[in-house]
Amino acid sequence: MDVKPRRALIVLSICFFVFLISAGWFYRRHLYLCTIDHPGSLPAVFASLFALLVPTIFAQVIELHHHRNRWRDRTASLAGLPGIKPVALQEKITKKADHLIARITSPVLRSRNGKTLQTEWIDSGFPGEPGLYLVFLMTSALFGGAFGGYVASAFLGIVLAIVFPLLFRMYIVRRGEANRRRFGEQLPFALEVLATGLSAGLSFQQSLDFSKEEIGVPVGTLFARLSRRLSLGFSLEKAAKLTKDDYPDEGMMLILDGVVLQNQYGGDLVQMMTVLGKVLRERVELQKEVQAITAQGRLSGMVVAGLVPISAFFLFSFNPAYMEVMFESLIGQLLIVLTLAMLLLGWSLISRLVRIKY
Repeated sequence: MDVKPRRALIVLSICFFVFLISAGWFYRRHLYLCTIDHPGSLPAVFASLFALLVPTIFAQVIELHHHRNRWRDRTASLAGLPGIKPVALQEKITKKADHLIARITSPVLRSRNGKTLQTEWIDSGFPGEPGLYLVFLMTSALFGGAFGGYVASAFLGIVLAIVFPLLFRMYIVRRGEANRRRFGEQLPFALEVLATGLSAGLSFQQSLDFSKEEIGVPVGTLFARLSRRLSLGFSLEKAAKLTKDDYPDEGMMLILDGVVLQNQYGGDLVQMMTVLGKVLRERVELQKEVQAITAQGRLSGMVVAGLVPISAFFLFSFNPAYMEVMFESLIGQLLIVLTLAMLLLGWSLISRLVRIKY
């Protein structure tokens, strides 16, 4: 349907409803007396209106679906694509939920600590907006509080409401460190593939397309995103800035800054890629050497952190009455809190000792 007939139909519908409401208001007394004399007329009127409304809504839904299909076919024909698949219902609901969570959590994520949480969530590699991180932290706090209150008392619930989010955040940070380590190990090989494509006469964007097929996750995904932005018409500086915002890795920032400088002032891009690949490979070797040296300390931290919970689980399994006093008495709950605090403190100290900056 064209725009003008559609507008005329909308105006006519509005006029009809205004006329219907006005007539009902002027004849409200007669309608009231009619409903008193004939009680069954009111349900019949509502049933008739409902019978008219349902087909109207159904027809509007069918028309909207038809227009969406025409839009997809038109867009596919203009873009030269074989076809555009409709968005699934689950994907629509997920996008709307992510958008709602992003709007609610955006004031918190704009702060300094919020930006730190955003970086942790992006580094972890989990899908979804960083606002989900805040939702999971609040959910873990509610679960810990409810669990502690159910098992013992409100005091232990408050403590677990603090401990559970800390444990979840520790898991996210560890996962992010593992992903960054895997990204750093893969980056020198990615530079070698880029240098090979550039030395063969390909452009930078063509080299990115060639590299993303040879390299897996996560560097290949980042190269594919950068190539996609360049193909959409973004300048190299703008695409590089957006890519650095997506994944603020030091090695990747160094590569993108070098590419932008070469594009502005000229230079041998192949030689730059080769030298950067050599430097990053030496850094990866140093990182592996540090991990080998600190492996015993990290293992000691894991043993110390897991000894008390595992021992408590076995004691509770074999003799529940032996552990009930820890949950029923105030002194036992204080000891549980003290144990959790000492475990977290010991784990934090061991992590600081085995963490070497280079």
